[in-house]
Formats: sequence, C-alpha cells, structure tokens
Amino acid sequence: TGLDTFTMSNSDTVMKIIDTSASGTASGGKLTLGSDDGAVMADNHRLGVIDFVGAEDASNTQSVGARIQAVCRDAWNGSNNDADLEFYTVDGTTVSKVLTLDADGDATFTGDVTISGNDLDFGNGATIVNTDASTLTITEATTVFSGDIRVNGNEVKDSGGNSAITFDGSGGVTILGDLT
Repeated sequence: TGLDTFTMSNSDTVMKIIDTSASGTASGGKLTLGSDDGAVMADNHRLGVIDFVGAEDASNTQSVGARIQAVCRDAWNGSNNDADLEFYTVDGTTVSKVLTLDADGDATFTGDVTISGNDLDFGNGATIVNTDASTLTITEATTVFSGDIRVNGNEVKDSGGNSAITFDGSGGVTILGDLT
C-alpha cells in the first residue's frame, strides 16, 4: 500500500505515519482507531478516542488535557453508520464536552462562542454582520423572535435612521408616523 512500517525508540520524539505512494485524493498517512468485539456497535458506543496527556507532577503522573472521540449515534447496521465527533477540554481537573459535530452536520457548542471575524453567513443567504462596535446588521427580509424582545436603548429606528418607536423606560411607548 506504500506505507512504511516503523518502531519508535526512546530517542524518537514524534510518531510519523508516512504514505510513500503517489500523492492524490486517496493518498496520505492514515491512522485508524476502531472498536470490534464481534458485536454490532450500539447507540453511544465509542468508536475511538485521542487523548492529549501530559505529566502533572515530577512522578510523571499522566493527566488528560483534551480529548477528541467518535461516538455512534443509534445502533449500526448495513444502512446506518451515524456517528458524532466530540471535543473535550479540561478546566482544572474537570473534563467537559465543549463541541459536538453531529451526523446531521450540526455543531453544538457548550459555553460561549467567540467569532473573530465580522460576519455569520448562513446557507440560505442570510447574514449577520458586525457592522461596527455597536451595530449588528441582519440581512433577512423577515426575522422571527420567539420570546420577549428587550430594547436596551430607547428607540427602534427605520431604515433611514429615524426614530420610529420610542420607549420612555417606564412602559410608555410612542409610535411616530403612520401604522400600515
């Protein structure tokens, strides 16, 4: 298959998997982690895991700092091999799942999400743009909110920047212009 075999010695600091065959879309080093006890994989069974560990003391006690694992979603069969990819980090000594990439293509984050760019682009063409330090622009003809809407400023403005609805802070509302 073009893969070189190797053994690591104490002087090796990096494990390498090198594919020496011609490069291409089906080439490259490959690491396979699997689970096969002769039984069908069931819901929530782990396919494989990569733990990132290091010494926490001078006695070389190894502790996990992060983890990536693949987990079956549903029992597997000839037409269903759904799996989720889970990412874990450690705060203190507590290992917590922080991100799941699921079989449907959804990403679920635990905790806050920080976006270093300015835009969120959605597959349907809608965007949320961080226009400036105090403005988010939602480019969708209709925005649906479920639950309450709280306005921390005193106004809702029209597309020209003119006050359309004002709030006095004590429940009073003034609507400027005509309602149609």
